Amino acid sequence: MKKYTHTLTLALFAFAISFYSTGQVSGYNLSLMDDVDLQKFLSDIDVSTEDLTKYYDGSVYLYKKPVKATLHFLNTPSEKITASINLNLQKSSFEVLVKEKTFSFSAKDLNKVDVGPISFLAKNNGVFYKLIFENIHLKVIEEYQLEVQSQSHIIGYESKKNDRIKIKKSIYLETRKGRTFFSRTKKGVSKLFGSQSKKVKDYMSSKKLSSKSDNDLFDVFSKFYPTLE
Repeated sequence: MKKYTHTLTLALFAFAISFYSTGQVSGYNLSLMDDVDLQKFLSDIDVSTEDLTKYYDGSVYLYKKPVKATLHFLNTPSEKITASINLNLQKSSFEVLVKEKTFSFSAKDLNKVDVGPISFLAKNNGVFYKLIFENIHLKVIEEYQLEVQSQSHIIGYESKKNDRIKIKKSIYLETRKGRTFFSRTKKGVSKLFGSQSKKVKDYMSSKKLSSKSDNDLFDVFSKFYPTLE
C-alpha cells in the first residue's frame, strides 16, 4: 500500500502553546547554587506533556543521542550551563539529564543554546530553529517539523504496523532578497555559489567536508559567503 504523510499541525500546535505558556523561575544565579538548589530550580521549571511515542514508532528528538551544548538563560544573560542536551521537537524544549532525571527548558527559560559554532534560537511562537551561519549579509537556517508516516502492509497477510514519526528538515539561505531553499547535499550547497560552485565543491572534497555536518557547513559559508551571487 502506498505510504503517505500528514503533518501533526493541530496536535503539535496544542502541545507548543501548552508548553510555551508555562511559568518561568526568575532571579536565579546558577553560579551560586549547590546541588540541592540546582535540583529545586530544575524541578520548579520541569514540564511534561503526553508523549507521542506512546502511539507512534520513531523519535521526537532531533539528535540520535545527546550532544554537548551551552545553555544561555533568558532572564540572567550572564549565566550559562554546559551540559549534554537533546531537542524535543514535540515540546520544543531542550532536555537535560541531571543525576538520572530529565529536565526541560523552553523558550520561556532560554535565550539561546550553542552547539559548537551553531546556535538554536526561538521564534515568537516558542519553536526553536537552528542558526548555522550568520553575518550582516545573510543567514543559513534549518527548521524542523514532525510528520507521521503510515507504514505499508499487505491486508490479510500482515498485521497493521504502527504509524511512524518522521522529522522533516528544511534548510535555506536568507538574504535581503528573500529565502532560497536548498538540499543538504554537496551539489545543493555548491549550487548556491553560482559560478564559484566548482571551487566550493572542490574545497569540500579536498577538506573532506560533509554537507550533513553543521560545523563543516559553517566552514564553507565562512570561507565563501563573499562569492554568493
